[in-house]
Amino acid sequence: MATSIRIALVEAQSLVREALVFLLKQTPGIELVMHTSGQDLSQIMTAAEQSQVLLLEPPELGGLDLLQKLMQTCPGVKILVLSSNVSPASAARALCAGAIGYVPKTADLNDVVVGIRTVLTGKRYISRVLEAKEVDRLYKKGMHALRFPVDALTPRERQVFEQTAKGLTNVGIGRALGISSRTVEIHRANAMRKLHADNLAALVRCAFRYGVLNIDPALDTPPENT
Repeated sequence: MATSIRIALVEAQSLVREALVFLLKQTPGIELVMHTSGQDLSQIMTAAEQSQVLLLEPPELGGLDLLQKLMQTCPGVKILVLSSNVSPASAARALCAGAIGYVPKTADLNDVVVGIRTVLTGKRYISRVLEAKEVDRLYKKGMHALRFPVDALTPRERQVFEQTAKGLTNVGIGRALGISSRTVEIHRANAMRKLHADNLAALVRCAFRYGVLNIDPALDTPPENT
């Protein structure tokens, strides 16, 4: 009898996580050894250590750093990224950071299972939802060529950028982050300057482009080398 593939699932959205847990537990040849929201880094590390394949939704902010850290601390695990972002550029960035596969949440369960079985063998897997040739083209450029202006934001600027893009006011953001609305205004101004966003609409567009909000593929125009 063939040995089941040990996988762990890290997914922040409880509804998505519970649905995947239910479906994966019924999938022959797969043993779900752990599932977590990934709110704590130690949970993610434990999941990586216990599994052969880590099905991971990286956080919107700092996700690439997390992938790189996982590859340093758990080099034996195969990481299959599960993301709400359908941008080829975002898939390429994840691969450059250490993931071996990428599946958008718009894919079906069969796509996820095929991805799990493929990355276990060490082969790269790109969901059929994406244009594999475009992902490969961007991947070959390397991480440096795929850097976005959002990478230049400080952690606090990124938090304010995310919350602003989601429609929160300065007062609401300040309350959530424990800072004054004036400080929020300063961080937002810095973020807009770094992102070359002249107004709130442009800032929201940046949020779609860089995956902070669910992306509209028509907005995806990754930077070219100049």
